[in-house]
Amino acid sequence: MGPDALTTSKPKQCSEAIWKDPEVVEGYRSAEKVTIAFARSLVEQSGILSIRNEEEPLSILDNACGTGAVSAVLHEMLPDWKTGCKWTLTCADLSEAMINVVKEKIEAEGWENTDAAVVDMQETGLPANSYTHVFAAFAIMGVPKPQESLDECLRILRPGGTLAFTTWKKTGWSDDINAVIATMAPDLPQPTSDEFLMSLGSGDEWHDPTWVEDQLQKRRLEDIQVQLVQMTMATSNQSEIMPALGPIMSHIPARFWNEEQREKYGPGFASAVSGYFTSSSKDGNYLKDRRLRVSELLFDVPLDYSNPSSTSLRLFARSVQRRIPGSSLDDKDRQLPWIVFLQGGPGGACPQPQEVGWVGPLLDRGFQILLLDQRGTGLSTPITAATLALQGNAVKQAEYLRLFRADNIVRDCEAVRKLLTAYYPPDKQKWSVLGQSFGGFCAVTPEGLKEVFTTGGLPPLVSKPDPVYERTYDKVQSRNKVYYSTFPEDEDRVRIILKHLQTHDVKLPDGSPLTPERFLQLGIHFGMKGGIGLVHSIILKCINELDTFGFLTRPTLSLIENDTSADNGILYAIMHESIYCQGEASNWAAERLLPKFSGFRGAHNPDGIYFTGEMVYKHWFESSTELGQLKEVADILASYNDWPQLYDKEQLARNEVPVYSATYVEDMYVHFSYANETAATIHNCKQFITNTMYHNGLRSDSAELIAQLFALRDDTID
Repeated sequence: MGPDALTTSKPKQCSEAIWKDPEVVEGYRSAEKVTIAFARSLVEQSGILSIRNEEEPLSILDNACGTGAVSAVLHEMLPDWKTGCKWTLTCADLSEAMINVVKEKIEAEGWENTDAAVVDMQETGLPANSYTHVFAAFAIMGVPKPQESLDECLRILRPGGTLAFTTWKKTGWSDDINAVIATMAPDLPQPTSDEFLMSLGSGDEWHDPTWVEDQLQKRRLEDIQVQLVQMTMATSNQSEIMPALGPIMSHIPARFWNEEQREKYGPGFASAVSGYFTSSSKDGNYLKDRRLRVSELLFDVPLDYSNPSSTSLRLFARSVQRRIPGSSLDDKDRQLPWIVFLQGGPGGACPQPQEVGWVGPLLDRGFQILLLDQRGTGLSTPITAATLALQGNAVKQAEYLRLFRADNIVRDCEAVRKLLTAYYPPDKQKWSVLGQSFGGFCAVTPEGLKEVFTTGGLPPLVSKPDPVYERTYDKVQSRNKVYYSTFPEDEDRVRIILKHLQTHDVKLPDGSPLTPERFLQLGIHFGMKGGIGLVHSIILKCINELDTFGFLTRPTLSLIENDTSADNGILYAIMHESIYCQGEASNWAAERLLPKFSGFRGAHNPDGIYFTGEMVYKHWFESSTELGQLKEVADILASYNDWPQLYDKEQLARNEVPVYSATYVEDMYVHFSYANETAATIHNCKQFITNTMYHNGLRSDSAELIAQLFALRDDTID
């Protein structure tokens, strides 16, 4: 039914007439997108789901049932095989058109022990003391005699029975409808949410929880529970929202406009509303704009999943949705598919959603996003030297840190997923994962996953880091050659800077010594888009200051400190080599392999001075104030050889979860050859391989990269 069918040239004089209108009833089917969610909440709050093994069958009335939202939830959530009790259900409504819709459902869905009848909840004519449970969803406040309707519900309820009903607290669409009315004529009444709700029945304050509770107490009811529940309706386009707004577009002119206003503006009201939603959308999506609705979430999970009595960890995450103007977005009904983002690292916290370019494209594709700080990072029980010290001596600290690898991050994700999707239908409870770099290492497990997207994040399937660093050193050497071929004058400049650092006691702002080895850690940028130019700019600053002043200024030293420090994310330094360990010790792999590569001999290398890349050395724990407190812990972890398995190659070969991976030819951190080997091992894995992006492609080329990954998923590539 199009918008033109919802004109109000012949206004309904009361709410009863509106709900009896067959056209309105047909359009109201769309309103179940809202009411079904509140129906679930109402059924849960009623306590009926906890009833077991009743000797007598339950007798349930869905009073003013509408199109049967509560009845549908009861049949979904209360099967007798689950509860062990029998029950019968009567669906009642004053609208014959509504009852006809319900009867269609009874037949189509095969609802047993269910009947439907035309009944006015204000005077039901039903026998007293008939029902163990009476439900009335958004009905009592909308009839001409709400007080009498409440009393009637109690009359037909058995002693000790349960009355469960909902009323509207606030309408989320008021601002939008009033914005439309304002464009039609400035003198047209624009009812607030409260005014609209009070106009539905007798003018009582059914939207006020305190007032509602007072009405129930006056009737001396027991176990009164008044609960405020917030939900939102979201639709993919304006054509879905228009039928649901039909009763509203009939009621407002009938109750708030005079006859002249109804005749003049009523016929065009629906078209104006339709035009508003169309113009407020992009690509046909209802009220989709660039603003974000960000929620901050906390979860408690076990520190050690193998030991139920272990202490718990506090995890932090941000959820991101589109903000829908005029709506509350604590929304279980929308049930948008989740995609969880796992940051690179180890040790990296998630970015703010408004700071990255891939959030918008994912929201455009209908996802809600969870940015989860992995355990030990960001706000998820962060690990620092001071917080580690709370665990005791170095041995205890090492034992604690062993629980912060990918295997437990995966378990954390699964625990969070189960919580966030607990109210979803079973077929919607799996989620998607977007893993950047190390985040992708954490995503290569099938449990609970609908699909996996990795960006520079296919893990090498090795048992120790040695073979990884062999290829990493080769790649870093090649990136150094690119650097010096791009800025050949920097070769002499680097020598001058390193000589200065050797002959002077240069301190960074935090008091740590700036050694030649630490300075060469700037090569970590060589694998990022724009990284070579960034390092050149630092070299230029340094040489200019040495020529001008004979020393490095604080701003330059601060820049170097920030770019070479792991103090604010110590997991990167202390756990980095362990991410490759399965049953073997790392034994300072990068340090052991260093002599094999002549280019990394530092200031003493006559063939050229190479910057280092993603390697962790012992001197990190000697030239850093924070890491210096953890040298013994780092040694213990480096010698530990009982690391559990992270990846099951046989399971990966049988994998059925779709994996879509962006693989970078010039990746300096996850070697191209290893990524290809892993992709070949994982069944059902597709790759987007590119030599035009670098390891930070998700940040630097967000829209293009997301488009390429979803082209793999959607099979739009010939």
